[in-house]
Amino acid sequence: MTLRALSGWHVGDLVPFTLYFAHSGAVRTLAVVVRPGDGAA
Repeated sequence: MTLRALSGWHVGDLVPFTLYFAHSGAVRTLAVVVRPGDGAA
């Protein structure tokens, strides 16, 4: 998933991230900030 970075985010930062699913609860985790194109293939 690609999001527009917020002010103050830097490559390598961990940011809280919540995924919401229709038939199960929310999944909270940390996402790592990467530069566009540097993420997992």
